[in-house]
Amino acid sequence: MTLVENDEFPAQSGKEIIVYRNAVDPDAADCAEQFEALLTENGWHLEWRGRISDTGHFHSRAHEIIAIVKGSTILALGGGEGKRVILDVGDAILIPPGLLHRQAGAWTGGVEAVDAIPEGVEWDTRREPPPDEPDGGIALVDRPRRDPILGVRGPSGFRR
Repeated sequence: MTLVENDEFPAQSGKEIIVYRNAVDPDAADCAEQFEALLTENGWHLEWRGRISDTGHFHSRAHEIIAIVKGSTILALGGGEGKRVILDVGDAILIPPGLLHRQAGAWTGGVEAVDAIPEGVEWDTRREPPPDEPDGGIALVDRPRRDPILGVRGPSGFRR
């Protein structure tokens, strides 16, 4: 999935978003632990476990993986109303640097997520595009070495 040009946030254009359906067993009692183990094994640093922000924001220096471990939610991706993606327990989404995102609604079960970024990458959170640079250096961010869910079997763009 990719997004189209957006005047408010020009760095949105052409961003690749990967949605992993049933990345772990959604019926397992230890869904969060399964995601945490998988992400860690694939070289991703766990940032938090909890609620997804409903305020639009982006990360200029890192790819981010959000894995749903409880309930179902709707994420809005991109500026304005954004593209809507429904995620259920066991699903995950890989969000590229510079992509505005937020939780746009929770459907069921008090949504809880696990969040991670590639090991060795600095984390930041921004709410507005940088005024002096169209993309704030986002285009220079390297792709992760390993796919967060599939590891070395992931897309070839993840290998260096």
